[in-house]
Amino acid sequence: MILDKFKLDGKIALVTGASVGLGQGMALALAEAGADVACHCLNAGEADETVAKIEALGQRAVSIPGDMSDKETPKRVVADVVAAFGRIDILINNKSQAWLSLHNTILNGYTTHCCISNSWLQT
Repeated sequence: MILDKFKLDGKIALVTGASVGLGQGMALALAEAGADVACHCLNAGEADETVAKIEALGQRAVSIPGDMSDKETPKRVVADVVAAFGRIDILINNKSQAWLSLHNTILNGYTTHCCISNSWLQT
């Protein structure tokens, strides 16, 4: 089946802004595909509903709060995800102001493809 090619079993995802809307939807979709998900939110407790829904799907999930406008927060969020799951395989940056900081923290040294304002950027 074609959908088997999209399985994410054993992968670890970090979704910023995962407490509501598109962020929550993407976090749930990743979990449905088999990924464990770290759910970033602004304030503690805001992503609890997302975490509960992911756990109900049989996947592991954690809520990681933090204000991404603070330049130290992305480093702490990444460290918290790595402490919880050991690594990060997938980054969904739904909290746009964190893009450059998360990119520099997680992806430096890797080839990445990102969609920014409907144009593709390769770094």
